[in-house]
Amino acid sequence: MKKCVLFVMLFFVFSVAGAEAAGKDKMIPFDFPDLKQEDVSKRYVKHRFKDRKNPLFRFEMAFPKDWKVINIKEPAELPENGVPVEIGAFHRYKIQDDPKSEILAGIYVIAVRVPSEWSDVKAVDKMAEYLMKRHSFRVLQFKEYKLSKTTLKDMLIAYRIPKDKTYWSRITGFKVKDDTRAHLSGKKDILYLVQLNTSEKEYKAFAAEAFYMAKMSLRPE
Repeated sequence: MKKCVLFVMLFFVFSVAGAEAAGKDKMIPFDFPDLKQEDVSKRYVKHRFKDRKNPLFRFEMAFPKDWKVINIKEPAELPENGVPVEIGAFHRYKIQDDPKSEILAGIYVIAVRVPSEWSDVKAVDKMAEYLMKRHSFRVLQFKEYKLSKTTLKDMLIAYRIPKDKTYWSRITGFKVKDDTRAHLSGKKDILYLVQLNTSEKEYKAFAAEAFYMAKMSLRPE
């Protein structure tokens, strides 16, 4: 799979594309390009899912030290029919070392096969609709990051759950080519998504930065 070059481009564009972003709102934190490396080293740790049998599910990502890696079973396969699968999960609990306490925020890494002719932006839009299909939702803010060959999209969504509680979700992603299925009919790419689910309060307090680091550091094998 042709991932290495795309990841470098992704890292570069997230680092410098603030001036080209759409939908700016200074009241809502979004990107953190001024985050110092010394702060990252103190507060973040990198986790590698390198022992997966299927190479499509291997990746590494940085997350805050006070979050926990959730042990999830490796999916049996990546479905051909476009159904997404969760390949990584990270939670921030109300009581740091108590997984039975309230989950204040969760970051999830998702893989899904999408038509090759879809742009990265269209793929993210379609999957955001799929992930939010059971909820009433609206886009609060979004940014598009222009590269030489594609454009990436990052969106912040407000959605409702029963009892009229409103939560926030942040979704972004990028496509890579899947050379493992080149012999099969119908061209498909793999979309890797990062999704954050939390409340408005926790988003503004700490989760926005955690998501920024997640999208910056996500690297499939």
